[in-house]
Amino acid sequence: MTRPANPPRRHGGAIAQAADSPAGFGGAVVLATADDTIRTRIRRCAAETGVYLADYHDIGPVRHGQHTALLLLGADLAATAASHASSPASRTVVIAARRADDDVFATAAALHATLISMRSGDVAWLNDQLRTAAAAVLDRLTGAGFRIGYTDHDLGRRFGHLPAIEVSRWRQHERQAVHVSLEAIARDAATAGQSSTVERSNYRTLRRRYPDLWTDLRSADGTALGAFVTDLPPDVVDVLCRLRQDHPVLDEADLADLERRDVRASWRQTARVDVYRMLGGTSRQVCDGLDSRTVDRLWWAVVGGTGAWPDHDGHQVHWDYRRLVPAFAAALMSARRHTRLPNRQYTINQVGPRGRGRARWQVICTGSVVAVTADRHAACFAAWIHHRSTRPRTTRDPARTPAPS
Repeated sequence: MTRPANPPRRHGGAIAQAADSPAGFGGAVVLATADDTIRTRIRRCAAETGVYLADYHDIGPVRHGQHTALLLLGADLAATAASHASSPASRTVVIAARRADDDVFATAAALHATLISMRSGDVAWLNDQLRTAAAAVLDRLTGAGFRIGYTDHDLGRRFGHLPAIEVSRWRQHERQAVHVSLEAIARDAATAGQSSTVERSNYRTLRRRYPDLWTDLRSADGTALGAFVTDLPPDVVDVLCRLRQDHPVLDEADLADLERRDVRASWRQTARVDVYRMLGGTSRQVCDGLDSRTVDRLWWAVVGGTGAWPDHDGHQVHWDYRRLVPAFAAALMSARRHTRLPNRQYTINQVGPRGRGRARWQVICTGSVVAVTADRHAACFAAWIHHRSTRPRTTRDPARTPAPS
């Protein structure tokens, strides 16, 4: 086939239109090809430069007149695109998997496009164009305070996360992909408690809304949200920058739910022990005689009744023990007073010589000794505990009654 009368000229290893210039351009970068060889190579170039590709297996963007700043068009679709193009891209690059023949050369000229192949010189030229296209996004991320790093793209793809030590601040070789650490806005629960509820909520929400974008950074301190920049669509970049610069919370409902979970976990892990230590001797005995579910119900009834809901500063939960502990002790004693024991089943007998520290009191239930105590008050209490531990679970629990406010 004869070459066109005014063919594109060769420039820097690539065939380029004379009107082309290496000046920067912005907007969308679209890849349209059905050739998996081209797609794999171009996506690697995108990862190395940090540009986001809108990836298509057909010529939809061209057929529907979608405007793009840079269209990367596989040679397999070039002829079809030439016959359907209604609104050409600002720049079009036709990519041939192997050396281009005369038909591809003529089609590229008809599209006013740059024609390259997968040779090293042409790929280096394309990387320069993609790097220029990615500059605006990288500048925006760094301007928002996010840390840009470089790492092995295949390593992150293989495991779905990266050891933080594998991400360097400077590019060590050209094959490294561009990665962004988002620890400033989103982190999972950290071992030493560095992550706040806002960061943990953002981490959960971002992973739920955009499940396939992230390649996290893991370290001894915990997991921080991260991603290869090439995986971040423009709308997600907008969300990330707004979280950093405008409003730090992505989902207020999720944050409230996380704080409620923290409050309940605080009661189970630390506050319950603290409250027990602050109770008097008799209140402790009552607490020991109750099952954990009943104690929990009493505690939350007291919290609701007094209105002394704890404060959460984002890292720790703070309880108002001065208000809660006396009310909780009163609730425990009320639960004991309202429990009726079947006196006919229990008898209390004094055994041994009279005198302080010598007498012993036995608690007998249906002919068996169930407890031995040092005084009658303790024996009565032991009978109450034994009754609670042996009565059927279907018996109405008076501890369910609201705690006094």
